[in-house]
Amino acid sequence: GGGGGGGVDAVLDPIGGAHLHRSWRCLKKTGTLVGFGASSLHPRETKGSSLSFAFSVAQLIYALNALWCAQFVPWHSRKFSFYLITDFIKKEKTSFKEDMSVLLGLLSSGAIKPKVTSLPLASTADALALLDDKKSTGKVVVECWK
Repeated sequence: GGGGGGGVDAVLDPIGGAHLHRSWRCLKKTGTLVGFGASSLHPRETKGSSLSFAFSVAQLIYALNALWCAQFVPWHSRKFSFYLITDFIKKEKTSFKEDMSVLLGLLSSGAIKPKVTSLPLASTADALALLDDKKSTGKVVVECWK
């Protein structure tokens, strides 16, 4: 856990919202938190409610502002950043193309194997149930041609 001298060097947080504060507390005093998603805003998490969605957006904005300010507290040197791939692509087009080339090479050689659950179109309800019940790992794909 966080606090004292314990904690971890880095946290990669794809959830956002109130979870950012939890992730921040897990860091060492010199740790880094990188937010790269906001799945807490997904309709599954907000139950399709406009009020819940608005509350989740407000939590995310509050958390991002609080963490940005917390970086300047003099008694620790924790860092926070939020990563958006679209910003990286705009700034580093050549690097992004090189990275994608390496990644696609690793995929085609079998060096990395992403976890993908593929289901036929007729099993769309099953695919949604996997996501809603949070029983899937990796990606769930519904194949319209099956």
